[in-house]
Order: sequence, then C-alpha cells, then structure tokens
Amino acid sequence: MTVRSDWSENKRIFLTPDLVNVEIQFTSLFDTLVARGEITQADIRRLVPKIRLVEASAARRAVAMLKGTLKYTDENNTVDQWFDHMVDELDDQSNYMDLLQQKRLEDTDGP
Repeated sequence: MTVRSDWSENKRIFLTPDLVNVEIQFTSLFDTLVARGEITQADIRRLVPKIRLVEASAARRAVAMLKGTLKYTDENNTVDQWFDHMVDELDDQSNYMDLLQQKRLEDTDGP
C-alpha cells in the first residue's frame, strides 16, 4: 500500500472513536426471545454490557478503516502481503499482552 503524499500523522489525532456512533438495536430480538422463553431477563442483563463492548470495538474499527482509507491510496495488496501484515500486527498484540502482564505483576508485586 502506498501512503498518500498529503497524509500527516497530525490527521490521526482527529480520528477518534467518539466521532462514530455505533448502536446495536436488539430490543425487538430480546422481546421475541423472552416471549418464546429462550432468554431470561438475567441473561439480558449479562449480555447488554457485552454488546456495549462490541459497539465500542466497532466504533474503533470504523475509525481505523477511515484512517486507512485516508492514509493509503488503495488496498491492492496480495493475499501474501495482507497475511504478512496480519502476522506483524499479531506479533505487536502479543508484545502488548506481555508488557501488560509484566505491568500487572509489577503493580501487584508478584503473580
């Protein structure tokens, strides 16, 4: 992928998830499932916070897609290039996980 000549990392600071409103509408589905006895109110109370996490994740992903669209001229990578990029990103995520684990251990003075 080629970075656009007019791209500036300064643009990135304006691309924040709070600019995107993602709301999953599930009320009618819940009403149907409750009426059928397939879900309880307790189940719904457990599920709603999880759905809110999905909404927040969707907002972050939408902003990331917007950033990529503005930053790069196209998405014409080969499958191998996309795969290599994904592996690089997974390595970064693994490193973040290790650093978070280290921080947690430091903050709690041990395992």
